[in-house]
Amino acid sequence: MLLNGSLLDQQGALTSYPNSIARVRVIADAASSGSVSATINGVSLSGDAVSPSINSYVAVPSGAVTGTYEINDTPISGVALANLVMVTAAWNAGTGKASWLWLFCYFVVVTIGELYLSPIGLSLVSKIAPARLLSMLMGFWLGTSFTGNFIAGWLGSFWSRMEKPEFFLMIAAIATLAGATILASRWALAGVLRE
Repeated sequence: MLLNGSLLDQQGALTSYPNSIARVRVIADAASSGSVSATINGVSLSGDAVSPSINSYVAVPSGAVTGTYEINDTPISGVALANLVMVTAAWNAGTGKASWLWLFCYFVVVTIGELYLSPIGLSLVSKIAPARLLSMLMGFWLGTSFTGNFIAGWLGSFWSRMEKPEFFLMIAAIATLAGATILASRWALAGVLRE
């Protein structure tokens, strides 16, 4: 990643040197030689990187990042991607211990997903909600976290009954279904968002 820079003269003048380009690459590690593709800010990072592989760096416009990710031509959400990281960790560890770096990667992906979903969801609610219902619908949006955490606890009860790769695949499949549902709702909201 290329960073912005600043130059501070001895006399106190500060000159900013913003960077409009970032360098990113795809590191594909999907199971069974799966093909991985990614697009960041409208720039394709890889056609179909066959796992395992590390692609060359690609220059993309810097700033807010929007991305799409696919494994074997199936779009995946951030939570699904994070759980696929854990599937890979569980397969690599077998019956032994996995490196802490797998967990670190998992939380990086989940955190980035949360940073995109939460503020954008609140912004969407404030944009489309009628003024008289705005506070209630904001509370409803935040209340979905309660339901999600309750369901997460119930799904966690399967941990001891399932093989670890299968457990994380189940979570990834549920996250993919949820992401597809959110994606499908875009068309229902298109008319409201144009107003």
